[in-house]
Amino acid sequence: MLYHLRDNPQEGFFPTYVITEAADSLNEFYRKLYSHLTQEDIFSGLKKLTTKAQQSIKKIKIEEIGTKGVKFAAAEINYLEEFTRLIRNLELDRKIVLMIDEFPQTLENILEYKSKQEAIQLLQTQRELRIDPEIKKKLLFIYVGSIGLENVVSRIDSTKHINDLAKVTLPALTREQALEFIDETFTDHQLAKCPDVISYLFDSIEWLIPFYLRAVVEELPTTDLTTAHVDTAIDELLECRNHFEHWHSRLRTALNKDEYLFAKALLNLASTPKKQHISSAEITDLAVQHKVLDHQTEVMGMLKHDGYLNNHENPQEYSFNSPIVRLWWWRNIAN
Repeated sequence: MLYHLRDNPQEGFFPTYVITEAADSLNEFYRKLYSHLTQEDIFSGLKKLTTKAQQSIKKIKIEEIGTKGVKFAAAEINYLEEFTRLIRNLELDRKIVLMIDEFPQTLENILEYKSKQEAIQLLQTQRELRIDPEIKKKLLFIYVGSIGLENVVSRIDSTKHINDLAKVTLPALTREQALEFIDETFTDHQLAKCPDVISYLFDSIEWLIPFYLRAVVEELPTTDLTTAHVDTAIDELLECRNHFEHWHSRLRTALNKDEYLFAKALLNLASTPKKQHISSAEITDLAVQHKVLDHQTEVMGMLKHDGYLNNHENPQEYSFNSPIVRLWWWRNIAN
């Protein structure tokens, strides 16, 4: 979706994509943004770069400018200051839309390798940039990630630093949307379309997001499709640990020991084949057992917003969003 925005910009905007997943400090985060925006192809796309901005870039002790962008000399540089100066000195014919991927992971990295204060400082400086009257005319931020930003920020009591952001929630595909998606996916994989098999596929996956639809299709044979092939494809998918391990490892990194054991226990119960849900009363009992009753709401918020559970059908019962993830959890974590 981000690539689509980048490749099909609306008039008056210049979308550009940068991933900051590996950044583990405030300065490294802004270095990535600065380096990205000073690539030659970015400036050629923007068409205008003022003399002030050029001088700002030269100040950074550039070693080389080539086809891969700008290479900076090793030096102790405050990249927040340089990034801010660069934006202020740009004279643009369009507004830059800076799409930052894995921003929540960046915050978690800083929490793990630096400090809570530095993570808060990143949130504060980003907010200052977003609300600065001069900068907001030239720059728009979009933050995305595989984990929820609100969950990470709430853990460090800093939601006030993101209260100016508009939240965009992407639901699973409807069956009609999934059918359109699967038609294209079948064509890409040269599979013969079979309505009964596709309907069975949707019923089996249930949580119709593109990742799982495509992942199962990639395991299907190209001819003579049957519903048994769907079952086999899902079984084979479940053997690919790298597709699912993050559902478990995420809890270890995001929660303390007691919170992790609480979350694991309730997900174990919710994954039980004959049960497939967990009640609010059972969740509270587990929270008491694991001595995390005061943090129950925060942990449940993470499990809901990061895609583990939902209580759409019954507010008092929680089930896995994805039957596939539930099956994997039951086989590999609960047992």
